[in-house]
Amino acid sequence: MTRAIAVMLAALSASASAHVAAEDHAADRWQNRPDAVEVHAGFGTPVGYLGMVYDRVLWSRWSASLGLGVGSGRSGGSLHLAAGTRVRMLSFIGNAVYLGVDYSTGGWRYVEVPAVPNTSYSPYERVTEPVVFAERIHWLQGSVGYELRTAASVVLRPYFGIAFMLNPESRRCVDEVTRRPCSSDREDYLGDVIPVFGLALGGAL
Repeated sequence: MTRAIAVMLAALSASASAHVAAEDHAADRWQNRPDAVEVHAGFGTPVGYLGMVYDRVLWSRWSASLGLGVGSGRSGGSLHLAAGTRVRMLSFIGNAVYLGVDYSTGGWRYVEVPAVPNTSYSPYERVTEPVVFAERIHWLQGSVGYELRTAASVVLRPYFGIAFMLNPESRRCVDEVTRRPCSSDREDYLGDVIPVFGLALGGAL
């Protein structure tokens, strides 16, 4: 009888230990697999419209990242480079709410097509195409996001925030139709602050 009780207690102890270990593993998925590779897509993200980011957990819930992608440019897409850091403020069993700060750089383009009255054959006709652009713009982005890391090491994190243009003096305005400079006031305000919406999907290594 005593032996049976001892065996039962040992089994319960082993089960409890395994359960605690499983919970510890689930709660510490970032440190157990600190490296992650993610694909990002969105608007105003540090890596542009579409890009890749390598994320590394450096200490507890603090991560640093490097990335590259394709974003806007004067003649279409341009290379965007980014570096950032994130702090997971609230975390529980593979879920976290975090704050992020990123620096990024790349080309930039803003197109504005005004409606110009024309009585020749149509009420409105596009007769100019003013384009405000920069060969290289530097951004500082702040974001808030939610991160999920599953037991299978799949990473999913939607995020949103604001990006601030650091060198607005680099903007230029050219009319793509006439090839002449635009009025100077156009480049004084466009794109100073833009919203950020992104979605990252990847895996922990």
